Amino acid sequence: MTRLKRFRTFMCIVLIQVLTVGQLAAMDEGIIEDSMQSYYYEAKELEKLGVFKGTSQGFELYREPTRLEALIMMMRMLGLEEEVLVREDSTSYFLDVPSWGYEYVNIAFEKGLTQGTSESVFGMDQTVDAKMFLTFMLRALNYNDREGDFSYQEAVDFALNINLIDTQLKEELEQASFTRNHVAKIVFNTLNTPLADDERTLSRVLIDEGKLVQEDQTKGPIDTTPEDEATDDVTPNDENNDEEVQDAVEELTPIMGEAIATAKQLEKYLLSKNPNPKINTSVREFAQLWIDEGAREGVRGDIAFAQACHETGYFKYGGIVEPHQNNYGGIGALNGNATGEAATFSSPQEGVRASIQHLKAYASTKDLRNDVVDPRFDLVSRGVAPYVEDLGGKWAWPGFDRSKYATLEEALAAKDSYGHTILKKYEDILDM
Repeated sequence: MTRLKRFRTFMCIVLIQVLTVGQLAAMDEGIIEDSMQSYYYEAKELEKLGVFKGTSQGFELYREPTRLEALIMMMRMLGLEEEVLVREDSTSYFLDVPSWGYEYVNIAFEKGLTQGTSESVFGMDQTVDAKMFLTFMLRALNYNDREGDFSYQEAVDFALNINLIDTQLKEELEQASFTRNHVAKIVFNTLNTPLADDERTLSRVLIDEGKLVQEDQTKGPIDTTPEDEATDDVTPNDENNDEEVQDAVEELTPIMGEAIATAKQLEKYLLSKNPNPKINTSVREFAQLWIDEGAREGVRGDIAFAQACHETGYFKYGGIVEPHQNNYGGIGALNGNATGEAATFSSPQEGVRASIQHLKAYASTKDLRNDVVDPRFDLVSRGVAPYVEDLGGKWAWPGFDRSKYATLEEALAAKDSYGHTILKKYEDILDM
């Protein structure tokens, strides 16, 4: 679908080597501190776009980035590397920038994307903290700290307010060292965030400006709209194709049916997102439960699992529901409830069964095959959401981001509702 134009010149190769030589000892790919969410998936997607690049030691997600490293990643994200490569600056605005970095820093400074740590010093070797990197990203989204849109000291809170980060990521940024792991997640999010002065997301703008080129083999953080999709196989003026056109426009994802993903794919996906999920059984057994319990009720267990990943933050929790409750769908976790005030199930199997039953209540009017364990099964208007896309506004209220859309209909048209969030996770599972 999309990725940044890649510039495979000798200069780039030298640059990457200079940036990454002499770092910490090698660790296994994607290994993060136990208390931190791994954003290895986001790093892999950004790698496809030419934005996030690793070394012989992998992505080094555990390492703290430098200011210059962060700046260069932002330049790649914005499609400015081509401009860098055609310029030959003989000096820099800052005294501490090496000659190979003149163009990167100069162009960023000229565009108002960066400032020095002083009038004459860029601070290239200083490590980046969350406030500093989010300031880079907010400027890329056309927010201006010099004009008072936000302040450096409040960059994290401002990013939360515009949904560039969520509360879970904010807590990580406040409690842990800022690493390349966080860089990957924030850049991924930035591409999906609307500009300050434009309703389009940053990725949409870059596509429209020709700085992102769509390719079918690339999935990930890039916003697409129907005009980007190939239509060669459909002839709108051919009456025989009317039904095909309608199907293409209205293709939805049923909740009922057989799972497509395997338990192994569920396991692999969960571990890629959270190496230490808070579940009361092994990940392998847990994944198989979703497939088995879904099959008993005719519910697609792989989709139910994707929803559970969303509801629990990849089984990290942190909201009303606690891990010991085996509650994977937020059943009974109502607004205003205190921590723990939600349904509790005796085992992981019962918890999975309750989630499957609750989803079936929304998707179908058919009777349950197992005894009911979902305490809120009879409170649901049966069959109101046969498709995943229907869940917004029904399972979840309002089911869309109010800061981005005025109505649920707008979010549905943009494929950015609660149900579409689940589908994105489901598609990622199928890629495992």
